[in-house]
Amino acid sequence: MSRSPVRFLLVAALSLLSVPALAQDNPFEAEHRRLESEVRRQGRSPRAILPLLDLWRRWGDVRPEVAMAHLDRIVNDRRVNAPVRAYARNLRARARVRMGDLEASRAEVEELGYVRHWRVIGPFDNEGKAGFDREYAPEAGRMGPVDMDARYEGRERPVSWRMYPEVTRFGYVSFDAVFRPDANVCGYAETFVESERAQALSLWVGGGGAVRVWWNGEVVHEDGAYRVPHPDRAVTMVGAHRGLNRVLVKACATDRTWGFYVRMGDPRGDAPSGLTVRATVDPAQVAQIQAGHGVSRLPRAPVAPFAALTEAAEGDDASAQALEDLARFLVRTRSDDPAEERARQLAARAAEAEPTIERLTLAAALANQRGESMRFAARARELAADDPDAILLEARMAAGGPSPERALPILERLPRGTTQHMQGTVLAADILRSLGLPETARARVEEVAALAPGASSWIGQRASAAGSAERRDEMIRLRREVLAVRYDDLGSRRVLIDDALTRGEEREVLAQLDAYRALSPAWSRTYRMAASIYEALEQNDQAFAMYRQGLEIAPEDASLFVAHGRALLRAGQRDAAAAAFREALAFRPQDRATRELLEQLAPEERMDESYALDRAALLALRGEENGYPLSVLSDTTVNTVFESGLGSSFHQVAVQIHDEEGARQWRTYAIQFDPDVQRVDIRQARVFRGGQTLSAARTFEQQLGQPWYRIYYDTRALVVVFPDLEPGDVVELAYRTDDVAPRNLFDDYYGAITYLQRSVPVRRLEWVLITPESRQFHFNTPEMRGLEHAQEVEDGTRVDRFRVENVPALQQEPSMPGMTEVAPYLHVSTYRTWEDVGRWYWGLIQDQLYADESLRETVREVVAGASDTREKVQRIYDWVIRNTRYVALEFGIHGFLPYRVPDIVNRGFGDCKDKASLIYTMLREAGIDARIVLTRTRRNGRIEDLPASLSVFDHAIAYVPELDLYLDGTAEFTGIDELPQMDQGVTVLRVGPDDVTLTRTPVLEASQNRRNREVTLTLEPDGAGEVAVRETIDGVESPAYRSRYQAEGLREERLGRAMRNLFPGLELSDHGFENLDDFNAPVQIRFEGRAPQLAVRDGRTLRVAPTAMHDLSRNLAPASTRRLPLDLGLRTSYQETRRVVLPRGFTVSDLPDGGVAESEFGRLSVAFERDGREVRAVTEFALNVDRVSPDQYPAFRSWVEQADRLLRQRITLSAGGER
Repeated sequence: MSRSPVRFLLVAALSLLSVPALAQDNPFEAEHRRLESEVRRQGRSPRAILPLLDLWRRWGDVRPEVAMAHLDRIVNDRRVNAPVRAYARNLRARARVRMGDLEASRAEVEELGYVRHWRVIGPFDNEGKAGFDREYAPEAGRMGPVDMDARYEGRERPVSWRMYPEVTRFGYVSFDAVFRPDANVCGYAETFVESERAQALSLWVGGGGAVRVWWNGEVVHEDGAYRVPHPDRAVTMVGAHRGLNRVLVKACATDRTWGFYVRMGDPRGDAPSGLTVRATVDPAQVAQIQAGHGVSRLPRAPVAPFAALTEAAEGDDASAQALEDLARFLVRTRSDDPAEERARQLAARAAEAEPTIERLTLAAALANQRGESMRFAARARELAADDPDAILLEARMAAGGPSPERALPILERLPRGTTQHMQGTVLAADILRSLGLPETARARVEEVAALAPGASSWIGQRASAAGSAERRDEMIRLRREVLAVRYDDLGSRRVLIDDALTRGEEREVLAQLDAYRALSPAWSRTYRMAASIYEALEQNDQAFAMYRQGLEIAPEDASLFVAHGRALLRAGQRDAAAAAFREALAFRPQDRATRELLEQLAPEERMDESYALDRAALLALRGEENGYPLSVLSDTTVNTVFESGLGSSFHQVAVQIHDEEGARQWRTYAIQFDPDVQRVDIRQARVFRGGQTLSAARTFEQQLGQPWYRIYYDTRALVVVFPDLEPGDVVELAYRTDDVAPRNLFDDYYGAITYLQRSVPVRRLEWVLITPESRQFHFNTPEMRGLEHAQEVEDGTRVDRFRVENVPALQQEPSMPGMTEVAPYLHVSTYRTWEDVGRWYWGLIQDQLYADESLRETVREVVAGASDTREKVQRIYDWVIRNTRYVALEFGIHGFLPYRVPDIVNRGFGDCKDKASLIYTMLREAGIDARIVLTRTRRNGRIEDLPASLSVFDHAIAYVPELDLYLDGTAEFTGIDELPQMDQGVTVLRVGPDDVTLTRTPVLEASQNRRNREVTLTLEPDGAGEVAVRETIDGVESPAYRSRYQAEGLREERLGRAMRNLFPGLELSDHGFENLDDFNAPVQIRFEGRAPQLAVRDGRTLRVAPTAMHDLSRNLAPASTRRLPLDLGLRTSYQETRRVVLPRGFTVSDLPDGGVAESEFGRLSVAFERDGREVRAVTEFALNVDRVSPDQYPAFRSWVEQADRLLRQRITLSAGGER
């Protein structure tokens, strides 16, 4: 009887339970002893930091007193270098908190010289990381007078100095705790150091984000990488003047931890002496502070481990050990900038250069693609299949796959009683729980945890396992055991608080809450939690006090105001609750739930909705039928932009239905929105019919996207249905779209283009923008008769109102340019110039544009042996279009932000931004200057006036200045000289690290888009005959041929179908293609076949066309006149040489004269030549323009008609001649 694989795996795993546990010591204690020994052995080397970091990482695997003893011995060993001993002391201070001795921890931090007293100000703007290099007022006045009352324009509102509350530990200064918003922002902290004497000091810095430090007005440290804060990451020497010295720190963050450490040490890095630090000083003393350093000669700075490890890993010849060391340091201290992913690259290089199990394990853990991780794991298995770390790695790979249970038999191979076996057991327990076996999982954890008595991590594992097995009492008991050895375990304290609340044990609740608050006093969530607990205990005064305390630390924290307001509302204090909600909305206006709650408490009309017309006003706009399916009676849009850059949009539209077509068009109305960051609210949806008012029947949502074009959006549409519309109805729809994201993905950028003319008449159109007076918005001046623009400013709010009445319908024409060239439009942006937009966009994308080691190697291979720049560019472009597919995943920020280049390569696909970024990065790696090019494709029309915004562009390509060459990475099967038609002659913004240029792409000349066709027609008396054609296609049309005929099995069918349009009834007998795979060579096609009618039989004569070209008037200029420019798309040239072999018995009775039609627009020539039994017709055509103005159109049409007269000439053959 067969057994299922899953059942077999489970039986194998469960069989392990029958093996008795071995009585032995905790294997992690031996590991700790080894690590301590390694620290002390490496003592003089900066590498000593690495085993110290590993020892700290494994703190919870041994009893706390054991771990503390290791730290004590390292701190007291003078053979260990001073920076590492100081770092060990910082860890010991943290350990004291874990053991419950908060005062001793604080004393150790103070003795080490960490600076805790600061005054702070912020946040300031760091949009696109531009804030780090921007000089804001605090740094501009870094040696000026101290003015605590000074106010400066901040990120969203005016800001001023305030004292930093001492709510963080271990010398850390958290801007996250005190400032809102805390993403894409900069902040400053300042303090004063009083020295008893002039002395040299070491200044140790560890910034969260980019950080810069000034000492007495001079920059002494700068790190532009966006790392997570970590103590003592960098060191510099400063000279203290006797008396006061001034320190200013600037820290800028994106969306990671924001703050810093600063420590003052003696020249060796040990604790300093003779210093007093304070954030408040007498202004008269400040005026006496001397600039610069207070000693004439600064000693050499001690070596920070990070700097030493970085230096050792520099260069292509760095050892595998040095690469591994730096990678481990970056990971353990979270010092890697995510824009660089340096740890991943270093680990991979080390593992490839000199593979060891440790290096392969690290590389597998850091790989960002599962396939890459599995490759390293397989290499480890080949290297040492029985090594415990290799087995554990193999098991983790299996556990992360589609069948996690396959890891269980692998874990059986781990030697019992080892650290790897204990870790593997935790992994096995996780798998067993996922399979519905929590009790079995608990037993497994209990077995191995017995090897580590008193170790907090393992008691915690037991508690989690008991909770999963629904052994609540046991779980509570184990949580208490955790706290006995790990005082700062906040998760366990929260569990005990909830349990005590359930049991009604108030004393226990308050005791645990006091400890929790003492351990985590910096975070608003602590105060919200404490307030909710006090409220549960019916201690409302204490609850309200918690909210006040939290707001003293973070006075702009909207979540605290909301929570406080809800608590006040529950307490019956409606007015106070409303005031709290208003405060919250002042900081977070996009909070829809809070706004609705406030509207229930204190109903008031929203400002944007006050612009809507009422029923009577709408109906008064009705008119007679006008020949259109419907008329827009009123179209009102009110956009509101808040200080944060978030906003809302209210839209009211009313239409009058004139006929069944109008009714059909308006039976559904789609409202686009992004469900992740926006909410749509239908405020009114009704139909006025006679004296009745009818409501819309229903709404539904639909997913948007174009999967047939491999384009996927996160945008959805809310569709409003008006099912029973009739001519004469008036339909009103009013809705609002509100941002509900915590922050604007584009910081405070705003840009929009609105067209002011529709395809039907509009009786009244109004567009309103409501903005803070403190923010600048720029508008174009639309060319539109009757458009009025009024601006009002009141109470800090600015309203720009655009109104126009009786807008005629836009008269559209075939082949007209894009809308910006034919219709008036309103363009608004927070950016005035294209330089501003380019700089902002570069700041947004620059961190994505880097090559990892794998891509660098690819570039080296691709360009190896290339003779010049052009060949290198050709090879790189060819590699990109052959190795990455066009797939657009435009979700959230990635509608504008490309993915990281290494991720694009690993996935093998990307959208236009991704492909342009990949081309740019590869070119730069090859030493070729390049630019990213934001592109407004041809269908949208040109736009070159101001203001400037990102909303102008819908595409991205790349540019090579040296060759003046544009490259579209989405144009599959394309050579470097075949820029797609949609990219030619269009508005583009070239963006690079140092320059921004608004320009227009070139339009390829007709000679660059060539088609040459050689045709031989061997006629028979009835007009049928044999056809032989050779054709060469060079230029923009080539890619379409390469794509169409890629599939070899479909070539004949597709070619026959296409050629039957030229030669009806054609049956192919032979065909061939050349250069379908060479994207930089012309495509060549040849075919032979037979067609039933190559000439028209008329009695005893045959009439033969001299060329396949015909009907230029119908194709290029069908209308007699034009109001709008004619967009021809591209310039092109065509040459056809047609040899007509006469049937036996026929002679040429009429050979046309041919002729030339030439103008400024192009040239057509047709020439005929008789050669014995053959007639040769040569047709040459060149269209030298891609656009014709309305004024030029009559002359253009006349030229085309003249050309058509030449093309209508026919060769006439008559029967009865020579046999």
